[in-house]
Amino acid sequence: MDKLDSLIVVTGMACVIWTRNATASPVEDVRVYTSYPDQVLETILVKFQSMEQELKMLKSELKSQKETSKTKLGAMADELNRQTILIQKQDIQIQRLNNVLVGSDIKPHKSMYTRSQEYPSQHQSKPLRDRRNTDEFISKRKDRLKSVCITSTTSPITSPIAFSAYFSTNEDQLSSHHTLVFDLVQTNTGNGYNKHSGSFIVPRAGLYVFTWTLITDSGGEICTNLVVNGVNNGFSYAHGNWQQTTSIEVIQVEQGDTVLVRTNNYSGCNQAGSIKSDKWRRSNFSGWLIR
Repeated sequence: MDKLDSLIVVTGMACVIWTRNATASPVEDVRVYTSYPDQVLETILVKFQSMEQELKMLKSELKSQKETSKTKLGAMADELNRQTILIQKQDIQIQRLNNVLVGSDIKPHKSMYTRSQEYPSQHQSKPLRDRRNTDEFISKRKDRLKSVCITSTTSPITSPIAFSAYFSTNEDQLSSHHTLVFDLVQTNTGNGYNKHSGSFIVPRAGLYVFTWTLITDSGGEICTNLVVNGVNNGFSYAHGNWQQTTSIEVIQVEQGDTVLVRTNNYSGCNQAGSIKSDKWRRSNFSGWLIR
């Protein structure tokens, strides 16, 4: 019996007692009234207090369930947003791959049979015929693969080109139009740099980066140029106080061009002191092909 049924029974008992008091004699009425009502009211009060406590507990449980549901809904919404973003990214990637395939010799594969073949209008149980296994399709596929192989084998294979060299000792003999020979080679991919002449002979035409770093002593003054086929294409200047100067040039050169670093003949530059290079610091010359 639940709390509501108990309340109904208690209330019924009170009604029975009240009805009996109405039909009884005055003496009996006083006796019954004084014997039962206090107990009945106390029982009803206890029942109401118990029901009120259970009602509070139910409200608390409903509130907790509401918060839990709200949290789950929020998590589901976050997951839905995450999945939507992933789908959008995959769509973009698929579109990019499709664009690459459209621009190449290999086209996106399309099925050789239609849905009408898969489900005949007569609804007959016929085995499906995959035309991809026919001799005609196989022959076309071989011809396509053969053309791809021929293209890949005849296309030029590009290899990296780069060099880097530095002075093994200090360069003390400075004068105008003096080619700087960086005699210790660290990298010479493509074999374009000559450590005996200090010049780089371009193995392949393209866009190159050339950079050189020079360090002067306390009283030195050094002015240099990056020279391509006898023409100045870059400039650097360092003056005293152990100063370091680094210059970078990006130049389009042709195969067979000669690139080197040399002191210039500017009258305002003394070309004094020495270029420092030892185990603590290095004066160097480097270059590499970009494309």
